[in-house]
Amino acid sequence: MKKLMIKILKAGPLLLLALSFMGVKAQLQVENFAYSIANKVQVSPKQLEFDLLLLNLDNTKPFEIATVQAGITLNPVFSNRGIITASIVPGSSTLSNSAQWPTSITCETGPSTFVKLASKAPPGAGFGSVMSTDPLRPTRLCRIRLSNTIDWARNSSADLALCVTNELYPTKISEYISGINVPVEIRSNLNFKSATLDPENSLVDINVYSELQTVVINNATDLTGEIWIYDLSGHELLRTPMNSRNETHIPMKVAVGTYLVKVVTEKGVISNKVFIR
Repeated sequence: MKKLMIKILKAGPLLLLALSFMGVKAQLQVENFAYSIANKVQVSPKQLEFDLLLLNLDNTKPFEIATVQAGITLNPVFSNRGIITASIVPGSSTLSNSAQWPTSITCETGPSTFVKLASKAPPGAGFGSVMSTDPLRPTRLCRIRLSNTIDWARNSSADLALCVTNELYPTKISEYISGINVPVEIRSNLNFKSATLDPENSLVDINVYSELQTVVINNATDLTGEIWIYDLSGHELLRTPMNSRNETHIPMKVAVGTYLVKVVTEKGVISNKVFIR
């Protein structure tokens, strides 16, 4: 054993670095989970919102989140060369430990436009948020709002992607296993899934319209959620719960004009413009 260590030391720092790297790779945990961009909505000409969702696809064992971060690329064509800023919609995270709710986000432009959502300090084993296994109620890491100084180009809501490489800002996640913080291997072809978490056909049974100075949401489904109302500048006016199999009437004491109504459910988001008289 001593002779082996002497040979390694004589081989120089490059061999030691390679062995160290191999050790880190060996520690990566392989898990069956989905990390997704979903519920993309252009809430105003200059504002774009979307959710980051996590879903444990293995019902046989819990996934206790230690740290999680995201790198998101955006096609720069759709910015129309405007200046983009990123923010987190307050209270949008459903991580059970509020200390893990993301708070740091930036947007950088250049040859590539990308959003960096930083992770929080790991809370310690037993205090991490457990990832949902319910496909109807995935864990929402947070909802992100991208604001542009000029109007977004048409179809800008569709051109977002999670980044897994180190070239920009990688998407990462780690979990607690037997009390140890272990990095999880993320494979873009297996773990990045959005179609399975995007809105389903059941949302067509939720109708949004207005009657004079009242917004009406007719929900003929078993889905619950929230109703968000914005003016066309992107300013949020109110949020209120939506119950299943229910018709919600929301009186609006606002100026005559057009407003954006979003219905946010566990199966996705629908939006509609209404005219208040």
